[in-house]
Amino acid sequence: MTDSKQTLGRENFYKLMPSEFERLVADLFAQAGYSDVKLVGGPGDQGVDILAAKDNQPFAIQVKHKTKFSLREVQQFTDLYFSNPSTPRNLIFVTSAELPPDAAQQIEHIPEGASFEIMDHHGLQEMVQSHKAASEQVMEAAIQREKSQKKRLILSSIGSFLSIVSLFVSILYVVFPSKAPLDKRIETVEKALGSMHDLESYLNDIKRDMEETQKATTVIKQKYDEAKELEKLTAAQIAALQSTLQGQNWRWTVLNYLLGFVFGVASSLVASVLHARWQQRKALT
Repeated sequence: MTDSKQTLGRENFYKLMPSEFERLVADLFAQAGYSDVKLVGGPGDQGVDILAAKDNQPFAIQVKHKTKFSLREVQQFTDLYFSNPSTPRNLIFVTSAELPPDAAQQIEHIPEGASFEIMDHHGLQEMVQSHKAASEQVMEAAIQREKSQKKRLILSSIGSFLSIVSLFVSILYVVFPSKAPLDKRIETVEKALGSMHDLESYLNDIKRDMEETQKATTVIKQKYDEAKELEKLTAAQIAALQSTLQGQNWRWTVLNYLLGFVFGVASSLVASVLHARWQQRKALT
């Protein structure tokens, strides 16, 4: 069982649900010598939560499970309660909040022949000390429930934290992908530019060859024109020559597009390297 001192603490009252607190109060009054103790909260409860009897006198017990409760609220309740002549004339107001020691004396308009008593958390603690058996079962269940809730809260918090960390790491990988050091990236770009330069030289050689071929083609065309005039070339030879010329023009167009693409890529790479180095220098200033 739970240690009695822990069970008696005021804060432990707040571990109870309202229905559990009402049950605790009913058990305490039953152990304190009241008879016919009944929980009657709900419709038709005559405005109270518990009905009981003592010394052949009917008692009504109103339970308010709150951390704070004002005397004004108590006054409003008693005025409403005693306005009904059919309710028991002996009323006990029980709350888990703290009220002034003379709270009952400050309540006005108590009918003649009626009795009114207030029991706040101090009075409840005294009753628990005197009747521990009545409170242990209810308090133990509440304390165990709170421990279980704390465990679930800790586990869910750990799970939520790990989920947030995983999400954060995933976002970092997407937004800031892993990059090689700047020097390595510059070296890689420089190597690529070197290869591009070699390719450019090779393509320029091809271009020169094509230019020479183009000149040769012009000469051939001139010879063709001369041959045509002399009608020494057959129709088949003429068609073959035209096909050759068209093929060379197509290759020339492709070569020009390719060179333009190469120069564009090279310019982009150079600009990227220069921008990276500028950022590096700017970070150092």
